[in-house]
Amino acid sequence: MEGVSRVEADGGRYRVLATRDLRPELARLAVERGPLYALSLRQPSLDEIYAHYFKEVAHAA
Repeated sequence: MEGVSRVEADGGRYRVLATRDLRPELARLAVERGPLYALSLRQPSLDEIYAHYFKEVAHAA
């Protein structure tokens, strides 16, 4: 699916890291395969954004 960076499975839960909000598409896919109990969006904190940015900058250098 376009926009997905990584998917992590943990038992019956999945964590999808994406570059855009995929909740509508993910909900549709989940409901087609079985019951959907919860779906949430977690925005990265400013510290996480800062750390990610400088990790990429250091890697590019």
